[in-house]
Amino acid sequence: MSARQKDYIYAAARIGALERSILSQEQYHKLISAPLGSERQVLISFGYACAADTPLVRAIEDRTKEAFAAVCEAAPDAAVFDVFRYPYDCLNLKALIKCARRAGFSAEDFLSPLGTVPPETAKNSALHGDFGCYPSHMREAISQVLETYAKTGRPSDIDMPLDAACFADMRASAARRGISALSAYVTRKIDIRNTVICARLWKREPRIFQKAFLSGGSLSFPSLEAALADGAFSADLFRGTMLEGIGEALADASDAEAAERLLDAYEMACLRPYRYDCFGAERLIGYLAAYEAEGRNLRVILAGRAAGADGEIIRERLCLGYV
Repeated sequence: MSARQKDYIYAAARIGALERSILSQEQYHKLISAPLGSERQVLISFGYACAADTPLVRAIEDRTKEAFAAVCEAAPDAAVFDVFRYPYDCLNLKALIKCARRAGFSAEDFLSPLGTVPPETAKNSALHGDFGCYPSHMREAISQVLETYAKTGRPSDIDMPLDAACFADMRASAARRGISALSAYVTRKIDIRNTVICARLWKREPRIFQKAFLSGGSLSFPSLEAALADGAFSADLFRGTMLEGIGEALADASDAEAAERLLDAYEMACLRPYRYDCFGAERLIGYLAAYEAEGRNLRVILAGRAAGADGEIIRERLCLGYV
């Protein structure tokens, strides 16, 4: 057992005791099948704190926040898991920049408390033009983003550079920690993101994909660019990459939506074994990923029910559960 594994013995045991609160597929199905108007009561029965005046989406966010707090309290170094927080910093930056330039929108309605930078600090940083509280790549990207967006007014000139910077910060943070599962998590995320974007842009303008492509994954730009031109994936494309285990299924995917569902399921399948790791940081990584997936699933269910979608359609859109 390595010294780093010994560091996480207590944390893994603590998180293992909390895993019982993660929702199962059966519980998702119960919510999907519940009578309309009973969503709050069902979530309360699942252990969610849903006061009458609390929007359900806020209750879901609060639950994810509790998961982050539990990991940070148990871990010997909470900063190890900033990798999971950086995407929320990125979303907050996007909201602040876009809302500052559009009348009638308040960034406060969109800011998440899950990033490394608290919402109040984020607002003050944007107000004073001082972004020193953000990790280095996002901080360095902001000035160029502001300059470009002021000229073009295109939201993509905010989104794509900040996404690239966010993933660069995630890669750098994971590399500093020396935890292989954390680096693998980030690399797989990049591959999944690039593959999804490629599928969405099949046979369309390749320059868009070139701007959206994220570096640092195991899939190369030339190989995905070729798939973009063909309008289809091949199993050979994924051999020797983080997505090799799902390459043949992706080659058979009928469209981008099907590919995205396969990738979501594959990511969770890669993480589920972490539940049985009693020593390393893997169990904490899986726990955080599980709660983020749970939040996405609950939003899909609530949105689908509100739109009157059929239960089977909602089920098809769910991510694979962690438990």
